[in-house]
Amino acid sequence: MRWLNRTIAGAGITSALGDFCYETTTIVLPGFFAVLGVPAAALGMIEGVADAVASFTKMASGYIADRFGHRKTLVALGYGLTPVGQVLIALASGWPLVLAGRVVSWFGKGIRGPLRDAIVVQAVTPETRGRAFGFHRTLDSIGAVGA
Repeated sequence: MRWLNRTIAGAGITSALGDFCYETTTIVLPGFFAVLGVPAAALGMIEGVADAVASFTKMASGYIADRFGHRKTLVALGYGLTPVGQVLIALASGWPLVLAGRVVSWFGKGIRGPLRDAIVVQAVTPETRGRAFGFHRTLDSIGAVGA
């Protein structure tokens, strides 16, 4: 089994594009809040809530996938929620919709992360896991830096 297969390449490219998408939003949020006249403290609260949602979702997503299967479908759902959250933020005229957008995006992040890692593990041999995860993390970082 080759370590750089369709699953590993797809996970890496998808992570790069996803990271580019939500890191770009993270960069513009402070300026967006200034234009809306929203205090900076609201951004801290929004990010804290979004991070909490992602953390709690990560705990549940592994259990749900192990119990019901369909890991790839759940990962696709998780990645699909990122642009939905970005659209909500783009439509925002105040902080509540920005909060909703971040929560939706980070809920998706919580779903996809652990399940994507499980799929990567299953797609390669134990001897090549390091290369596969290294490739994935490299593309993920390239997406973040590209933003």
